[in-house]
Amino acid sequence: MRIFIFTHWYPPNYTAPAFRAQAWCEGFSKIAQEVIVITPIRSGNEPYPADFQKKTLLEERKGNIRIFRMPLTNHPLRNAIARMPHNAYRRMLMGLFFLLHHKPVHHSFDLDFEAIEHQLPIPQANDWVLSSGPPFVLHRLALRWKMMHGCKWIADYRDLWTIGRDRFRWSWMREWWQERVDGEWERHWLHLADRLVTVGPTLAADLQRQFPRVDVSVLENGAQEDMKQLSPPQGGGNRWLYVGNLYPAQSSIYPLFSMLEVALQKNEIDFEWRFLGSDHYGCLTDVLSKFPLVAQKCKALDWQSRKDVLEHYAWSNGCIHFPYEGAEGIPSAKRNEYACSGRNILMYSNQSKQEVMDWAKSTEFPKVLPPLFRSELVNAWISKEINPPG
Repeated sequence: MRIFIFTHWYPPNYTAPAFRAQAWCEGFSKIAQEVIVITPIRSGNEPYPADFQKKTLLEERKGNIRIFRMPLTNHPLRNAIARMPHNAYRRMLMGLFFLLHHKPVHHSFDLDFEAIEHQLPIPQANDWVLSSGPPFVLHRLALRWKMMHGCKWIADYRDLWTIGRDRFRWSWMREWWQERVDGEWERHWLHLADRLVTVGPTLAADLQRQFPRVDVSVLENGAQEDMKQLSPPQGGGNRWLYVGNLYPAQSSIYPLFSMLEVALQKNEIDFEWRFLGSDHYGCLTDVLSKFPLVAQKCKALDWQSRKDVLEHYAWSNGCIHFPYEGAEGIPSAKRNEYACSGRNILMYSNQSKQEVMDWAKSTEFPKVLPPLFRSELVNAWISKEINPPG
């Protein structure tokens, strides 16, 4: 049995989807004859040599794990969008790209995949194809191989923006565009999966109702083992850490910044805040420009190596989490990691204004822990759900 994994993010990326994809590979490598990863060559936050972009397909081999990295195809409209600043003209071009290709520009992985598909290993009937992480086009490509080659398909459905419309909203998308994309995906594709893997019993029950013939399993995102090695937080001072990307759906960040701005004007609080992640859609730049006093307390950092990330956790004595609108009660990778860090946690959208201000003013950080939930490792899920060959 071979396992094929479609993922948009893979190390040396330092993102939550990359860590999850790597966990899948390590788990499956213990029971599969071969694990084959298909992922694009990312640019911007990982140390790839420039000449990688000149190659048609790059193959790496680590034991029984083979990694195929694909460069972006030279699509003129997509390239133009990538070079533009975040403004109305860029959103207009994104809408034009959607009308031409029936997918958002950041979901256009198949434009690259179909150009080199003939160069990849082909699955057989007894193989598994797993699609992990955003965007949802990866699931469509896995389904394509299931239909073409008769293999089985696991959809790792732990990034909730694959569902889209009923979980949170894209500010630049018109409602009928969302209905078309998400309705087509949910009605016509997901029911063909052999297994769905998601987070939390609430979302699992929702998916099971929608797709009663599909085996739906719960697998929490899990926390890296290294989080459990962190020393206890050092007392004194308000040292906050936010790890992750910011999206338009995390609009709760704006009222929080507004409250903190007023408190700083009244000289009521003092804190340091580190943002570690990507400035998706310019959300962080926008909010910092609107709240200059809070901006003076914040240090925005790009994604870094895991070692550096852990040093930021060690520096902090409190973590901040902004759930996606409409998904506050659903476990996330970052919330799970925060819980294992031993730091106290502010989950803004689940707490009252007074609780937030009490938390912000305190140097002792009263306990504000997220709800408890199961945390199964990928290895445990594989041993339970996938029978080893032979």
